[in-house]
Amino acid sequence: MKSYLTAKEHFTTAFTERRSEFISDISPAETTEAAIAFVEQIKSSHKKASHVVYAYNIRGGYAKFSDAGEPSGTAGKPVFDVLAENSLTDVVLTVTRYFGGVLLGAGGLTRAYAKAAADACKGVKRREFVPCVPVEATLSYNLYGKVNLYLAANSNVRTSEPIFTDNITVKFNVLTEKHDEILSNLTEITNGQIEIVEFDEIYADFA
Repeated sequence: MKSYLTAKEHFTTAFTERRSEFISDISPAETTEAAIAFVEQIKSSHKKASHVVYAYNIRGGYAKFSDAGEPSGTAGKPVFDVLAENSLTDVVLTVTRYFGGVLLGAGGLTRAYAKAAADACKGVKRREFVPCVPVEATLSYNLYGKVNLYLAANSNVRTSEPIFTDNITVKFNVLTEKHDEILSNLTEITNGQIEIVEFDEIYADFA
């Protein structure tokens, strides 16, 4: 599996084109339900808007866009195309339009909605999620210093707080591509005196 980019947080921006105001809102959304809920939230916040166009792209092939009453192909698809061009996944983007009384024409609408989407994608902070393997390692106290030093110095690993009982349990995520190497090294530096449990691959933010 490859890494993917998504929005880090909700971001909004706006501009005016021939008296019509275009307001862009982009947000992370890990499910279609979350994306739809965000769209409904925006609609509720802009009840007097002429149109609330949207597009979302969710992992697993769940993608959708809507022209929201604008001429077919002039709004939803340009917004979705901008998401695709920016390689953004698990994300929803709305463009709210307050009509200013001047018709833009099909070409003008397409350009305006594409610009609104591009401004949102440019301004939003991004996160990269990478495929990794969650690991739980149990070891004795006398080995913890050596193991902790190795993991802390390795950029391919992200650890959480250890659990101290009769032994020490260290939980960490390791990049999938480095997984075999890291676990082999842990076994070597502890002379095999470490119990390692691996879990199914996930995506995690390694920033």
